[in-house]
Order: sequence, then structure tokens, then C-alpha cells
Amino acid sequence: MTEPPPPTTPTEPPPLPSTPSTTVIHPRREPFEHGLLPIPKLIFSDPTQTLISFKHKLLQSSSNNRVDSVTVSDSLQISVEHAKLVLDTIASILPYESESDTVDVHDLVLFLYIQSYKRLLPRTHKDSAAVADVWPSTSAFDGYLSALSPLQLVRSNSKRFTPSQADEEAHQLSYLQKHLANIVSLLAEPVEGESEESLVLNCHESAIYILAPLRYATIYGCSDATIFIGAVGKAVRVEHCERVHVIVAAKRICIANCRECVFFLGVNQQPLIVGDNHKLQVAPFNTFYSQLEEHMNEVGVLPTVNRWDEPIALGIVDPHDSLSHPAGVSDVQTESATRVDPDQFTNFVIPKWLGGESTGSTKDNPFILPEAYMASQQRNEKNLGEIRQLLREAPLEESRKRELSSALHVYFKDWLYASGNIRQLYYLQGD
Repeated sequence: MTEPPPPTTPTEPPPLPSTPSTTVIHPRREPFEHGLLPIPKLIFSDPTQTLISFKHKLLQSSSNNRVDSVTVSDSLQISVEHAKLVLDTIASILPYESESDTVDVHDLVLFLYIQSYKRLLPRTHKDSAAVADVWPSTSAFDGYLSALSPLQLVRSNSKRFTPSQADEEAHQLSYLQKHLANIVSLLAEPVEGESEESLVLNCHESAIYILAPLRYATIYGCSDATIFIGAVGKAVRVEHCERVHVIVAAKRICIANCRECVFFLGVNQQPLIVGDNHKLQVAPFNTFYSQLEEHMNEVGVLPTVNRWDEPIALGIVDPHDSLSHPAGVSDVQTESATRVDPDQFTNFVIPKWLGGESTGSTKDNPFILPEAYMASQQRNEKNLGEIRQLLREAPLEESRKRELSSALHVYFKDWLYASGNIRQLYYLQGD
């Protein structure tokens, strides 16, 4: 008989191969949609080499890696006003809250790098001959100004289709992949837990209400619509819209290539107007809903600061698009916005969709109206009260009063149809 084999001694399992740590980059579209400025001195022909020395110079002059608008102005040879605009823009596209009176050098360098980005070139229309019959071409007498409206420009742009949002986002990702080796060291750490974003695209003859706190909002390609957006803590962009009323409480707003639009604004920073705009108007914020102040506080919009009447108008040509432009056009400033006449200013009433009790504490417009607009509003309310009293006290027989009431209803109904406000009654009935 053979002896049994000795018991085996358990051995420790071999160590697992070490896994290298992985860096995850979270691409964001906000810098491309809200962070491009048509200021030529921000765009470098060789951004990599130029910005390396630029970054080292700024880091050496700063003790905490942050610089102010004066330093940015001197370094980039731009005006202090444009330097402040750069800082405000960077603050609006960062994934975290940041003070806008100074900027982190790495954030500034990354912002300057992406100014070389060019938007996707519009695709050629399948039937350009048919489009030529529908959309007129620009006359030589128009010079650099387009004879088409912004919506026509979007639809026809040299007989081309404007890329969709998905196309543009794919183009942005392609840009990041191509330039990743150059910019990866400048990217900030990823931030989780970003709040909501709202996109309002290609809405026509509509009334849209978004009663929610947001970080970003984009309104694109809309016409003949009324759009209300609640508190927006970072930035709003309105582009290629026509005959649209926009009512928004936000930290900042950028308006590009719009025509005959009216903006009722409660904004903490100066409105930015870029591109080919015509007949824009601005007015102070003119409405409220029960949770508005809570939503503003949640995203950091201050009711004590409203710079609605201080728009900054930059170049008429956006150097970030892929279209060619005549020489000298980039130096032309875009048309700015005019103020709505106080006598034409009215409050906007948001429907109580649920018809229940209010759940918030806001009972009035959180932004203080300028004196001229407040006086006009008080005059209108006084005149309305006097007319009501005259009608009540008019020495008329009941039959005559009924005729007068019927005539007023007819005139009001005619006004509803003529102004297009009858649509809003239909929407309310549908709800």
C-alpha cells in the first residue's frame, strides 16, 4: 500500500493585473451653442502654439490661477467691455457656478481654443431649381445685407438645408475628437448632476409656457409665437426667429439672426445681440407665476438686477459659420434693439393650467418696473376703471346697455382675430 499523498498547502491566488486609471471626458454642447463670440481678436490662426505661451504668461502673473477683465483686455488687446463680455460668457457655459468678475486661466484658454470652431456647412437642397423659384436671391443693391428674412435665410441659404440639431451635435463631437490631443489638458473635471435644458425648435403660430427652473434654453427657428420660459440660471439663446414674443427671467440671453421680435426680459447680464437682426425690441419683464421666485432662487437669477435695456451689439457676421462673406462685412456692427414704448407696454397673464390653489409664494412681478413703465401701467389701469364706472353709471335703458355690451364684444372679438390672440383661447379650451 502506498502512503497517501501529503495534504496540499493552499496557495494564494495570483495577483490580478493592475488596471490603469481611466479618465472620462464628458463632452458638452453648451460651449458651442452659447459660448461662441463674433469678436475677431479671439480667433487665432494657430491656437495651439499661441495659447500655450498665452497660458504660461497668465499663470505666471496670477497667484490663484484666476485673472480679471483688465488682464484679459490687456492680454488679448480687446476693449474692457469686450473682456467683461468674455468673462460673463465663460461663466454662463461652465458646468458649475462661478464668479464672473474673474476667470480661471484654464477655462479662458479652453474658451479661446474653441473660438476656432466653425459650424456645419448647410447641405445642398435636393431640388435647388425649385427652391430658386420660391426663395429670391440677394440683390447686388443690397450689398452685404440679406434681402431675405431670417427664416427664409434658414430655409434657403443659397438653396441649402440648414443642418438639424443632431447634425450639429455630431459635428461638434467630430471637432472634439479631431482636437482632443490639443485641448485635453485644458478640460475641466467632469461635473455630475447638471440641471435641465430646454429646446424650443421650429414652433409656428404657437403659445408655449415652460414653468420650470432650467440651466440652459435654446429657441430656434420659431415664428409668430409667444414663448415664456421660467428661470434660466445659465444662458438663453434665441436664433433665427421671426415675429416672436419671448418672455424670460434669466442670467443672460443671446439673440442671433432674428427679425421683428419683442423680448420681455428679466436678465442679470447685458443682452448680447449678434448676427443679422432687424427691428428687435426689448422691454422689462412683465409677468409671474406662483413658483417663479422659488425657481429663480434655485438657479441663481437675481430679481434685484435687470439689465434688459443695456444690449451689447456685436458683428453682423458670425466668424464661426462656414459660409463665405464679402470683404469688410465682419467690421460692420449688427442692428441693436429699441425699447418698447411705455404706452404700448402691457402685463402678460399666464393661464392657471391646473385650476387649483397656488403652490408658490410669488404674487407679483419679482422685477421692479422702471418708472416710465410703472406710470404707464397705472394710467392704463386708471383709464380702465374710469371706463367701467362710466358704463355702469350711463343713463341708458337696459335694452341700450345690452346693445352697447354686444357692440363691445363684437369689437373685442374682431381684435382677437386680427391680432391672432384667438389661438390662445383655442389652446385653453383644448386643455
